[in-house]
Amino acid sequence: MRSPIAKLASIVSLCLLAGLLACRGKETAPAPAAEAAEPEVASEATPPPEEPLAPLANPPGAISATQAFTRCQSRQGGYSLEVPAAWTCTENLTSLRALGGPDGALVVLQDAAGPPNAKQARRRYARILVQRGLAVRIEGIDRVSLPNGPAMVIHYTSNSGLDPETHQQFRRGNETYLFYKGGRVAALNLWAPQGADTKEAWARMAKSFRWS
Repeated sequence: MRSPIAKLASIVSLCLLAGLLACRGKETAPAPAAEAAEPEVASEATPPPEEPLAPLANPPGAISATQAFTRCQSRQGGYSLEVPAAWTCTENLTSLRALGGPDGALVVLQDAAGPPNAKQARRRYARILVQRGLAVRIEGIDRVSLPNGPAMVIHYTSNSGLDPETHQQFRRGNETYLFYKGGRVAALNLWAPQGADTKEAWARMAKSFRWS
């Protein structure tokens, strides 16, 4: 018969052997497979900015010096101006639009704390033109004296939208006059194909602007 000390030694040996086998099992057990990384979703590419078009070689849109003019009025907006008599003039709430082929004029009212200066014209109004237009390039900003008072004028070029008949674009020459009165600025936007002879006609339209 085995003594109690021998039995105890045997039990201790079995426990040590069992622990060693358990440790070896942990060491040799295969590691769980790493979770597959989710594929990256490609972000939508930002389209490149539109490039300025080359001016037309023989641009249409010249306004004859003998062209008859008529006065268009925005009753709700409280202003009026002269445009070529052949143009179609349309009033929409406080805005006024006059179109004649590739040429046009648009007056839009905006609230303002005071008359815009050159700094405000560049930081606010020119920035809006760049953001909302196509391939806009600001050429200059001037202060002018007109019969209805001083105004700021922004000179710039831009691409036109697609012509509904020809489905083509062209490079435009533009001027935006800023007239102020009583907490409002009237932005008179004039456009024509770049290079068209509109200088005298545009000057007449700007000088004819009147607050009611």
